[in-house]
Amino acid sequence: MNKKAFCAVFPVLVLAIWVAGTASDRESRRAQKQETLNEVDFRVRNIGLGSRYSTVLRQFGKPLKTKREKILDETCGPPYTSLRLKYPGLVIRLDGDIRGRDFRVVSVEVFAPQLLMSPIRIGMTEEESQSLLGAPWQERNESGFRILDYVTKGNDGGAGV
Repeated sequence: MNKKAFCAVFPVLVLAIWVAGTASDRESRRAQKQETLNEVDFRVRNIGLGSRYSTVLRQFGKPLKTKREKILDETCGPPYTSLRLKYPGLVIRLDGDIRGRDFRVVSVEVFAPQLLMSPIRIGMTEEESQSLLGAPWQERNESGFRILDYVTKGNDGGAGV
């Protein structure tokens, strides 16, 4: 796991360690779940984590809005450049080196039901989603929403549904 991925999941790891240390039955259930984590590989028009900037532009064209920002904080890795692309119903974030090269997708947010995010789509019920994805590794509530957390392919991050 690279430093950026570690920093992205570190709060979850801390929580999992704390929860596992509080109840032995939870610990054994969590250990069983970790052996059989369901990995997901979400893609929108074949764009997913790790896709190149040039591929994003080929698939979606020029974004409605672009935000480029240099991140100099070295807490979780070396400085890098963040690029946020806004499209109708979609926001794609890419990270590249500090000089603004070699951008790769690190986040995809889908807001429009017409954008299919294989293998699921907006509007599916929780049961339909879980029948396609399997059981999540974690379930949580955030701002009144129930979120199912999955591990991304290669276990290098997470996806919340």
